[in-house]
Amino acid sequence: MIGSKLAAVGELIHTELTSPAPAPTPDPDPAEGPADGPADGPAVPLPRRVPFDWGRNAHGWRVLVQNMTPRPLTPWYMGTDMVRDAPRLIGPGGKGVVRGKADPLWPGSPADMAIDLRIGGHPNVLAITRGPEHGDFTAEVYGCGPWNFTFTEISARRPLILVVRLGSEPAETWAA
Repeated sequence: MIGSKLAAVGELIHTELTSPAPAPTPDPDPAEGPADGPADGPAVPLPRRVPFDWGRNAHGWRVLVQNMTPRPLTPWYMGTDMVRDAPRLIGPGGKGVVRGKADPLWPGSPADMAIDLRIGGHPNVLAITRGPEHGDFTAEVYGCGPWNFTFTEISARRPLILVVRLGSEPAETWAA
């Protein structure tokens, strides 16, 4: 059975190698109307992404979380959130570092990341996304409950610092 399959594959390869090349497609006549391709002329190549030095964030976002609340903060995430590691718990007055993963499509760049920072059962999602320009990013916290999230350090090349306090002011959004 294997021998017959190999023989069939060999015959297919022989046919492909000995068959004449297909005739080139003629250019369409402009009088016949538009072709299926772009009407403005030849295709323009996409611009290459210029390398950007992401510094300490090159292999994934680094976020230092400072819990200034009287309650413990529990980082929660799934594999699709692009979080490499996070502490199990950040106690009252404690600090913890959340590390993201590198972008598999753009080596030397951090992947977009999301993590739920739960306080007493209240979900608070920290989301960091890169912008269309290399080096641009947005860091946002969508919160629920009486917590105030403040970024005290926001830089593409250094770890972000997020301070969590008890308060009623809205969560912050930063774009760099």
